[in-house]
Amino acid sequence: MNTLVAGDSLFGFTVRSVMEIPDHQSCLITLDHVKTGCEFIHFLNTDREKLFSFIFRTPPDDDTGIPHIIEHAVLCGSRAFPVKDPFVLLLKGSMKTFLNAFTAPDCTMYVGSSTLDQDFLNLMHVYGDAVFNPLLKEEVFMQEGYHLEFDEKNPGRLSIVGVVYNEMKGNYSDPESIVYEYSCRALFPNTTYRYEAGGDPEHIPDLTFRKLLRYYRKYYHPSNCKIFVYGDISTADICEFVHGRFLSPYGPRSIKSSIMCQKRWKRPRNIEKTFALAPHLETKARSIITINWLIGPVTDSLLLLSFRILAEILVGNAGSPLRKVLVDSGLGEDISPATGLETGFKEMVFSIGLRGTDESKKETMLSLVTRTLEKLASDGWDDELLRAAVQRIVFRNREISSSGGPYGLRQMMRVLKGWLYDANTADSFFFDERMDEFRERLAREKDYLQHLLRTYLIDNNHRTLLIVKPDHAQKRREETKIRKRLSNIESNETELGKIRTAMEKLRKYQETPDSPFDIKKIPSLSLRDMPKSPPAIPIEKRLVHNSVPLYFHDIGTNGIVYVDVAFDMSGIDCELIPAMTMFRKAVSGAGLPGIGYEVVARKLSLYTGGFFGTFSTNTDVVSGEHRAYTIFRVMALEENVKEALSLMTDLLLHADFTDTRRISDMVFELRNNYRSSLIPSGNFYASLRAGSRLSPSLSLEEKVRGIEQILYLKELSRGLDEKIETVKMQLSRVRDELVNRHRLALNLTCEKKYLDVVEKEMERMVGMIPAGRPPAEDRTVYRKPAFDDEVEAIATTTNVGYIARAFMGAPYTNKENALQAVLSHLLNTGYLWEEVRMKGGAYGASAQLFGTDGIFIFSSYRDPNITKTLRAFRDSLLAVRGKTLSSDQIEKAVIGTISKSEKPYTPAKLGYISFKRLLYGISDEIRQKRRDIILSTDHHSLASVSDRLLDAYDKGVSVVIADRQSILGESSQMQSLLSGLWEIET
Repeated sequence: MNTLVAGDSLFGFTVRSVMEIPDHQSCLITLDHVKTGCEFIHFLNTDREKLFSFIFRTPPDDDTGIPHIIEHAVLCGSRAFPVKDPFVLLLKGSMKTFLNAFTAPDCTMYVGSSTLDQDFLNLMHVYGDAVFNPLLKEEVFMQEGYHLEFDEKNPGRLSIVGVVYNEMKGNYSDPESIVYEYSCRALFPNTTYRYEAGGDPEHIPDLTFRKLLRYYRKYYHPSNCKIFVYGDISTADICEFVHGRFLSPYGPRSIKSSIMCQKRWKRPRNIEKTFALAPHLETKARSIITINWLIGPVTDSLLLLSFRILAEILVGNAGSPLRKVLVDSGLGEDISPATGLETGFKEMVFSIGLRGTDESKKETMLSLVTRTLEKLASDGWDDELLRAAVQRIVFRNREISSSGGPYGLRQMMRVLKGWLYDANTADSFFFDERMDEFRERLAREKDYLQHLLRTYLIDNNHRTLLIVKPDHAQKRREETKIRKRLSNIESNETELGKIRTAMEKLRKYQETPDSPFDIKKIPSLSLRDMPKSPPAIPIEKRLVHNSVPLYFHDIGTNGIVYVDVAFDMSGIDCELIPAMTMFRKAVSGAGLPGIGYEVVARKLSLYTGGFFGTFSTNTDVVSGEHRAYTIFRVMALEENVKEALSLMTDLLLHADFTDTRRISDMVFELRNNYRSSLIPSGNFYASLRAGSRLSPSLSLEEKVRGIEQILYLKELSRGLDEKIETVKMQLSRVRDELVNRHRLALNLTCEKKYLDVVEKEMERMVGMIPAGRPPAEDRTVYRKPAFDDEVEAIATTTNVGYIARAFMGAPYTNKENALQAVLSHLLNTGYLWEEVRMKGGAYGASAQLFGTDGIFIFSSYRDPNITKTLRAFRDSLLAVRGKTLSSDQIEKAVIGTISKSEKPYTPAKLGYISFKRLLYGISDEIRQKRRDIILSTDHHSLASVSDRLLDAYDKGVSVVIADRQSILGESSQMQSLLSGLWEIET
């Protein structure tokens, strides 16, 4: 695979080192660019999904969000590609599997991946020219960062608008985001980490264009750049490409971007932050308290591994001693999601916290944590806890997982643990060696982990106690501060004149179309490059216990076995549907008769890589029947399959629903998880709720995963003591109805050599599941509710909004559904991007088909507008109907649509995706017909589809999630906002 050795020269680069990494069947090649010192790592292997990243160390020096705004701005035109948005034009005609940019606390990354070599180089060319040769126009700074403009809703008044500004307003509307930010940042008051790299909305308007340019020129130079490439592509070819396209004009430069370590404190500190809460809501049990320690360098690979294991022991599962003592204390409702080990900084941070608590409990909580840590340091812990922690870490290392992106992205993040801080880049890949070193250390020093606990937690004064509490006056205070700032400008005619000129300049920039000549410069694939058939997933149908279907996928999983157990929900009592979410959580989080939940949690950590339940619903594309499933998944190393399946079976059949305290804790945890997800995922909730008015499938999903579930959990938790027996009874009823062999279908993903062993255990498992009654012939689980209002406006505490409009599209097997998929891609990378994001200032906007029913849903994310966005949704369909699309535009839309189905998946996802297709009748033959339709798309078919969707649009439903003031402010333009207005608590 590799023939290079240290000292070799390749097109301006010198090979520094070559290292085989057997654990990952890869070779790590490190090179230096001779002229500039730019560092290049190639993680060479046979993975066809190739990935690149340009990485710059970008330490912020204030809270204005310079790194974040530059991340957006450089992607808006460059010397070789002088168009307003090459990023979006690139998306139109690419088979990319990933394309994004990230602003981290100390660096900025520009990442792309593809399975095709030419496409990979196309992406790299556009991104490379963007970071090294951006146009950085002032209009782009205004659009992406912030600008002032006259408020359409309040003529004569100014407002602040900008994509990043609105993105970060949304971020600071979420209490959990505030907790995470300050749990870490407050520990670094003398380093760059004390600043918000993403930008604090209060300070973003302090940034000037001139300062942004200075910052760019300081840090965006090859001497401060690291280039990472992953996958099956020639190292020499990439070196030639990078040197010739980007680096050859540059010389060396000395750039001070190293990240300093934090000087340690002599005394712990208390930090207090607030979040906005509506005045009529109760503040009691609304605070979040975390205790946070600064540990040590993330570049110390043994310390990193040791603390990962220690964190797993302390808080890794429901039975972990520190986690359990806090939950059982009654000081809060559940554990803060910020709990655990954070390794995204130069030095690690460990946090433990409670949410649903009060400021008055902070000292009691600190005392309890201190006593518990002291006891653990003195007495140690059960050896099974240690073995379970090690096992879970081993599993995570072995699993081929994506964590929200390509596998190459995960490997890049491992490299950065050392590379970003000028340390050894390979340490994190030699996991077995580090684990051997850990075990040897533990054998020599029996109290090694207790020593770490005492050194870095008990005796460590570099600690914060963070309280994030609700504040009824905060929103009004923030608005008053903004209003005062803007009022000073509104009274200055000279400044108003400048703003009018700037607005005119920005609008002219946004509305002037790119030159066709420049558009053609953006590299693109052609239909000739498109696979004529969608990728197939290997599958073999078998029978277990003579009747239960087992679908087996022979896929390389690196020694991990994935088992899915699906129960058909047909005929389940509708009254039990809302309790299904709680049932899934209880099965995976409860104890067993005579065995406490903490013991079961420990066993799950010891023998599995995870056990959880999920929910799936859709319409069978062949029969047209509505179907829904509760699915449980267990994953385990091959050697632990017997114990893992035995545990799963016991929990499915006998999970202890009589433990009042445990069931109560899970109700509050589930309620808090859903409540805190509303703001960060507002577009999902708005889309699902709108779609639920049109589709039985989405209506059921709304009950189980949407706002209806939030309301159900809120009501359930209110006066829970009086309802707990009913909850326990409902859980038992769900189990009695659902866990039934006649409802069962199984899915197995692993390498074939493990099949016989696993199948034997699955036979035993199925034999223990009761036969019960067959599902009712009427497969309808839940019918869509009647809803008279066209618009539903949901008021909540947020600084930005989420808008959705749902209407009937075509069902999955209908030809028009495939054409609507092409249309949605065209809208996402064209009209919606330009009108809702660029001009409207929303962070995002999309058009997509939901489910096999083909519900077409427009949505926007972190959006300052309501009526303007809804008009843009409808106008986008008018634009396609009324505009003659060129063959090039259509070809790119087809390419972009096909690329979504060509994306490589991890082994775990491949088997699951195939299983879900089977459950809903989506065969490879049906997928092939769909691909043929997509490939035959033309202007006439898209215009016809747009025409029919326009008719359906006017019969659709809109859902708005925003703050009450914004809804009331726009009601003069849209009276129907008031007729369906109600408020939800967050």
